[in-house]
Amino acid sequence: MDVFYHKNNYLDLNQFGIQIPSQGPQFQRIAQILETDKKHSPSIHDLEHDLSVVIQPEDVLRVHQQSYVDLLYGNETQKSDLVKACYELIKQDGSYHRYKPESAQLSLETLVSRALSQTQGLMYSLKHAIDNSGSTYYLGGGFHHAMDFGGRGFCILNDIVVALRWAQTTLGIQTAWVIDVDAHKGDGTAQITQHDGTIISLSIHMGDGWPLDHGDPETDPWFVASNIDIPIYSGEESQYLGKLKEGLSQMLSKYKKPDVVLIVQGADPYEHDALDSASKLNLSLELMLQRDACLHEFIEQLSVPFCYCSSGGYGPQSANVYLNFFKQVKQT
Repeated sequence: MDVFYHKNNYLDLNQFGIQIPSQGPQFQRIAQILETDKKHSPSIHDLEHDLSVVIQPEDVLRVHQQSYVDLLYGNETQKSDLVKACYELIKQDGSYHRYKPESAQLSLETLVSRALSQTQGLMYSLKHAIDNSGSTYYLGGGFHHAMDFGGRGFCILNDIVVALRWAQTTLGIQTAWVIDVDAHKGDGTAQITQHDGTIISLSIHMGDGWPLDHGDPETDPWFVASNIDIPIYSGEESQYLGKLKEGLSQMLSKYKKPDVVLIVQGADPYEHDALDSASKLNLSLELMLQRDACLHEFIEQLSVPFCYCSSGGYGPQSANVYLNFFKQVKQT
């Protein structure tokens, strides 16, 4: 497995004055460890100077509405307002929410550029997997909450569907599976692909809590069904692995084998993840490793190209989830 990253493109939210546990520092740490520990780690490559894949507005337009794409490529004020909405930085009374602009080292509009660049990195990783009929990992991305009309839930655009539809257009693939094991339901991916039979999605996630605050699909205005949804409620952690295996079996029985698989490998189900909104699902480090081993074995047996993106993982301890996975992959 080849791992790709961009050393100057991490989403360290504290640099923008956003008071949300960041992914950036631990992803930097992971990259440094993989670069140093060649014996126990997969091959890792920095995409800083690679321009062989360049995201274009038309790539984003295959997924998002024109009015929103105009904002993504708009002026500084438009981009800044877009980020404030996506990260819910302004309360209804106009006061700041989890936001201290006086502590910012970078402007908010820079976050839009980084989200586009991370999407480009996922496109590159997906292409590498398809071109080589192999497996890749992108250390970043996984913005599965962004919907066709705009960003949501810390996700400025849906890189998952952008990358897949770009691959369908340019690389000759027709069908894809998205397997999402982030703590939060992949609601944006479900909404964008709900009428698209070429992209099949499975999401195993917290049964209630954001974005399913009502906890009932019949009454929740934000609920859009994935092809297979597997809710896990507080106290059901011991059932997680069995329910995941059952869901994967359903994919095999209900849908034709795809041309490529994209895995949204969130680390935020981990019991020591630092994001409050992931606290209703608490898997031990051992169970996280079993989750990743089960999923990896399943995908390898499909004998199709596959690509991971790291998705949600907050606070310093989440790095252990990813590092355990990379060590496991190297050993097998």
